Amino acid sequence: MTTAVAATMPTVDPPVTVLGGDALAEIDRVLDTWSARRRAFRRQQVEAEDERQELMRHAEGLAGSVIRPSLQAVAARLKACGGDAKLVRRHRDPFYGLRLTLWMALDREVAVLDRPDLYPYLQLDLDVPNRVFTIWEGDMWERQGSSRATDPWTLADITTPVVTERAIAILRRAASHDVLA
Repeated sequence: MTTAVAATMPTVDPPVTVLGGDALAEIDRVLDTWSARRRAFRRQQVEAEDERQELMRHAEGLAGSVIRPSLQAVAARLKACGGDAKLVRRHRDPFYGLRLTLWMALDREVAVLDRPDLYPYLQLDLDVPNRVFTIWEGDMWERQGSSRATDPWTLADITTPVVTERAIAILRRAASHDVLA
């Protein structure tokens, strides 16, 4: 056999001999450790998913009992005073969490949704990984104002007065823009 052919031939490890034991028993220990780590990881995944589902149920409950009624009350009062408002709810799905947006108009109908450059609005987006609602708000009116993210609300922060006062503050700012500018 030439040296070039010998160099490409696989080498075979010599048999392992262990004094007083079975060397192959190490395979059992390796696989047992690996299996235990996989089981622990799966258990953590199930626990994390259970926590995520519980958070989403709690947020849905808050949306139904606090956020939505508060925004509906603001919308009803705004409509009674000659303005308009539309409450839009995006249901959660695998890609997006719950979102509630109140679009408001001071003296006309809200004709086009999803236009933060046209109408005052308050938007709450459920941020599941951070366990908060991110808050977006805008006070645009008559081509003046701003739109921005604000500090998030924890679920414990959300009460009827907090939601109502935030919507009123947005309307107050929108109404303060100089309509004759």
